[in-house]
Amino acid sequence: PQGPAGQTGATGATGAIGPQGPAGQTGATGATGAIGPQGAIGPAGPAGPAGAVGPQGPVGATGAIGPQGPAGQTGATGPIGPAGFSPTVTVTENTDAAFGFEMDTAGGTTVIPNLKKAYEVYNVDLSAPGATFDVTVDDLTYRLVMQGGSLVSSLLLASGASSSVVVDVTSTSGSAHASYDESVLAAGSSLNLNTNNVNSNYVEVTAVRQTNQTTGVAHLSEIRMFSSGGAVKTTIWVEWVY
Repeated sequence: PQGPAGQTGATGATGAIGPQGPAGQTGATGATGAIGPQGAIGPAGPAGPAGAVGPQGPVGATGAIGPQGPAGQTGATGPIGPAGFSPTVTVTENTDAAFGFEMDTAGGTTVIPNLKKAYEVYNVDLSAPGATFDVTVDDLTYRLVMQGGSLVSSLLLASGASSSVVVDVTSTSGSAHASYDESVLAAGSSLNLNTNNVNSNYVEVTAVRQTNQTTGVAHLSEIRMFSSGGAVKTTIWVEWVY
């Protein structure tokens, strides 16, 4: 029979490592360990190809106006333009009968034939014995003279012109008539026309064409005379034809 076990002896020294035995089967995967610290950034890789252009974005709001920049240099003087046109005024006639002129502008010539009124009117009282009244008609004078009673005579005189005047005259007063054809009136000479009744009996009508022998200018006028109330109300009016 086996006796009782003795006491365990002291541990002996570790023996030499024996040869490695064959690998055992892989054990089950252990639990994931904690994430370690991030490593240093590596060098940049080569650039990739450019991507396609994206759609244009919306227009942004207009920015504030910036400060005005400095003035630029003055440009060179341009060429001189064509000469302008100065209007001219030429008086074509200036007499007792008419005042006319021509005005030349860039648009052409404007003729103003006569700025004087067509009629010259005179009212006079010739009732006093021997009363006279003169009307200047260019180079002539038409004169009325109170003869007394109810009669006033009319006549034409050359009005002191330095040269003589050629006149053509026809004058009618009621049934009376006087006419002169191409009569030459020297300074101070006269032509008798009519003896007129002064109580509204009729109107004396006298047509006078006069031509200045120096200038050759001719004017035609018509002189009318109407007298009433014993010559208290006597009116003469002169119309210029040309």
